[in-house]
Amino acid sequence: MKKITTNMLLLLFGVLLASCEKPILENEPKAKAGEMNIVFNVSAIEIVPFPALSPQSRSMVSIDQVCSRISLALFKGEEKVKSVNQTRRDTHFGQLTVTVPKGTYKVVIIAHNGAGTATISSPSKIKFTNNKVTDTFYYCDDVTVEEAGQQTLTLERAVAMFQLNISDAMPEKIARLVFRYTGGSSTFDAVSGQGCIKSKEMETREVSAEQYGKPSSFQIYTFPRADSQELRIQVSAESKTGEEVIKREFLEVPIQKGQIARYTGNFFDGYVDAQSRELGLQVDTVWKRIERFY
Repeated sequence: MKKITTNMLLLLFGVLLASCEKPILENEPKAKAGEMNIVFNVSAIEIVPFPALSPQSRSMVSIDQVCSRISLALFKGEEKVKSVNQTRRDTHFGQLTVTVPKGTYKVVIIAHNGAGTATISSPSKIKFTNNKVTDTFYYCDDVTVEEAGQQTLTLERAVAMFQLNISDAMPEKIARLVFRYTGGSSTFDAVSGQGCIKSKEMETREVSAEQYGKPSSFQIYTFPRADSQELRIQVSAESKTGEEVIKREFLEVPIQKGQIARYTGNFFDGYVDAQSRELGLQVDTVWKRIERFY
C-alpha cells in the first residue's frame, strides 16, 4: 500500500530540486471541488537484471530511451475512474497527472513500444494493438490519496525475450522471417505480473537491404504465464512472393520474466532439424541470458 504524505512530498521536493527537475506547473487538469491533482512521475525506468545480483547491477534509464508509449489507469474497486495516455512526442512524457478525490485507488501503469495505446480494461487484463508484444514495463499497486502532490514510481520489466542470432550470411532472396510461437501470452495481468491468456502469437520481421550477405539478429517478446515455462517457436524464412524457403523449430525454449533466451547458429547453410544444446548461463546488466547454439 502506497501513501502520499506531507513528509514524502517534502522529501520528493528536495530530490527534485537537487536533480534540477521541475514539477509540472502547466497544462495540469483543473481540480474540481473536493478533488486534487496527483502527479505520477515515471520519467526514468530502473533496469534490473533477473535476478538482481547486487545494488551495483541496477541502472537508471530515461523512459524515452526504452519506451515510446505510456498509459496510466486508476481504479476504484472494479471501476476505472481515470486514464492518461502519452507518447514520446508529448512534452512531459512520463509525468502523468490525474485529478481525484481523497481515497484509495489501484494505479496501473504500462510503458511499451507498441503501435497503439494499451487497453487497460482492468488491472488483470491488459491488451495491446493487434496483440503485438514489445519490450514492456509495468507498475501496479494501491495508493492512498490524502492531499495533492507527486509520487515517483519504478517500473518493472514484464516480458521475456527470444533472440535469434543468425551466424551465416542472409541470402538476398529472403524478404522476411515469420515467428510463430506458443507457450506465452499477448495479454498481461499487472496484478500477478504474468501473462493471463494462452496465445498463438505471430511476429514478422522484415529483412533490410543492409542485412543481406551478413549475419543478423532478430528479437520477439512474450508475457510468460504461470502455467508455462517454455516456448515452442517455428521460424520461417520467406521470399518476396511469400514462398517458404527454410523453416526451423526451436522446442522447449525457456522463458521467464526479465530473461532473454539467445539462440545462435547457421540458419541457412546445411539446414537440418537438430536439437539445440545448452552452453551455459550468463548474466549481464539488463537481462538474464540463456545462451544456446543450434
